[in-house]
Amino acid sequence: MPSNSSIQSPTAPPHIPITKTGVVVRLVSPDHPSRFLIVKPHSKQGDEAPFVLPRGTRMYRDPISGEMVDARDDATALRFADLLEDLLVTATRELEEEAGVPRTMFHARGPIELGRVMYDSPSGKGRYPILWFGVNFLPEDVGKLIPAKDSASVHWMTLEDYRGYVAKGLARAGYVDILSSAEKKLGC
Repeated sequence: MPSNSSIQSPTAPPHIPITKTGVVVRLVSPDHPSRFLIVKPHSKQGDEAPFVLPRGTRMYRDPISGEMVDARDDATALRFADLLEDLLVTATRELEEEAGVPRTMFHARGPIELGRVMYDSPSGKGRYPILWFGVNFLPEDVGKLIPAKDSASVHWMTLEDYRGYVAKGLARAGYVDILSSAEKKLGC
């Protein structure tokens, strides 16, 4: 199955702010191979949603209402570029909402920027850049997760297990390269 992503410089025009971030959480244990935090989103179209990595959309404070609003497209991101939240803030919020990782725990573990990846959306949203962050967790961190409000379930799995889910059509292929690259960059 072909990959939906390529780890390289984005081809999006450089003047358009990135509106999507994602986080790779790697569980490091001397007794087991690395495992990654994977989420199963709530289904939006009634079909079974595939397993994916936690990610989401950058927000901005609407100048009229004062409410935080998703910057869902390039035109919105350009129009409100000065009001966009920091990319790490987006990643932190989305990780807590989708995977149940408390914000303080994420920051205490020292997240690093993994890089930008162009993603081809299988749902027809086109090709867009995602800025990925990565972080290593320790076994004692697992018990500190809170319920994820924006996902049906959260799981830890190895890269090989994830590939197996992809082969069965249960997970998005576009994240295999992200996980593989993160494993190298997060090292230990």
